[in-house]
Amino acid sequence: MPYNLLKTTLGAVVVAMCVTAAAEAPYLGGDAQLTEFGETSKVEGKTAQIRLGTMIHRNFGGEVHLGKSIENAELSTTNEIGINYGFSAFAKPTLPLSEQLAVYALLGGSYINLVDENNLTASGSSVAAGAGLSIQISPSFSIAADYVQYQSDISGVNVGLRYHLK
Repeated sequence: MPYNLLKTTLGAVVVAMCVTAAAEAPYLGGDAQLTEFGETSKVEGKTAQIRLGTMIHRNFGGEVHLGKSIENAELSTTNEIGINYGFSAFAKPTLPLSEQLAVYALLGGSYINLVDENNLTASGSSVAAGAGLSIQISPSFSIAADYVQYQSDISGVNVGLRYHLK
């Protein structure tokens, strides 16, 4: 996907979220993420992530993820890598299975800046996609777990708590 199209898609999702956040169902959340780096020989790190989202309709919303490594992945005995910072924006189609349980998809894009222990950085943007499950535990809180492929060689398993502002 060309960079300009990705940037336009991300921008459209963010604008749609901002326009509807005040009137619909905004939420704020925090995740612990097990991050996998590599396509063939995978290594794992840990990432903390903040989510901001809104449900525009019962079956559709948008979400923004901001993340940073809290434990780098060990590539070899002499090199580690981690997420210096990451930003993702997603459209979020949702299928409620009951009043408390829903499955959802995440479709959008991500920008990730990586850093190693020598402070060498690399970054890139990509189409991103994932799927997850959300359980409403009270009117104000839900727990969610999902798997997201952020880039071809970076994925994450996320578990977190969401606070619903309305």
